[in-house]
Amino acid sequence: MWFFATACYLALLNVLDIIMNLTGLSIYRFTVVELGVFNAVWTITYIFSVRIATRIADRGEFKKNLALSLALILVSLSTLYYSLASHNKVLLYIAYSAHAVAASSLRVSVFTSILENYESYKWSRVNRRLVQTTLLIEGLVLALLSQIGFKAVVSGIAYLSAITVVLAVLSLASIPQPTLLIERILYRIEHSLSRMLLPARAALAADYYSIGVPDKQRIAGFREKVASVGLVLICLVGLRISNEYVLTPLPYHMMNSVGLGIETIMWIYG
Repeated sequence: MWFFATACYLALLNVLDIIMNLTGLSIYRFTVVELGVFNAVWTITYIFSVRIATRIADRGEFKKNLALSLALILVSLSTLYYSLASHNKVLLYIAYSAHAVAASSLRVSVFTSILENYESYKWSRVNRRLVQTTLLIEGLVLALLSQIGFKAVVSGIAYLSAITVVLAVLSLASIPQPTLLIERILYRIEHSLSRMLLPARAALAADYYSIGVPDKQRIAGFREKVASVGLVLICLVGLRISNEYVLTPLPYHMMNSVGLGIETIMWIYG
């Protein structure tokens, strides 16, 4: 129950993310620079809020994180409604920032809950299933909204807001609250032991074909097979930069350079 509810909630938060960006483009006539600033505000807010959410999750208070997500999505949706009613651009920025906090609290809570409620060998499979379910629901919702029409979606934003809040409440009510935070601790112990035994495994691997003193080059080659933290960080930074410079202005170019309509853009994202 909690798995499907949180996947649906995640999907609708992603849909609202796209709707707010399209609102800025179509209603407030954002330039490509302002669209970048708009998303930069979201990213900065997300980074700071995810640190707070992580501290809460480390104490095992998953429901507190989800309650925070529920409160902030209420703020976000209410502010979005008043922004559309008053044509106030500042309120749209506030709504999007509140959305960032709601998204970070939800994601940290859900993924940490998976770590605590499933054995470590199941983490990858469960995470993959969650992402696939979320993307499937998000795609179906965007395809449906593209058929309804963007103007109708904006006019009836209260209905989409009500569904989102209901899913947030269901997620809050159903997510398991562990009494002992033991699974991640056991994984850390297992991971630490594996790292301690790495030199021994490297020596055995290097000495497999040559009995005697292990070849340092072979040991180094064995170690190089393990991805370093620096390499992972470089990849993540590259992904973030590519997202900011390529994916963020993509709706703007679709609308202004290619001449696609809002509904078509929603369908493409779906």
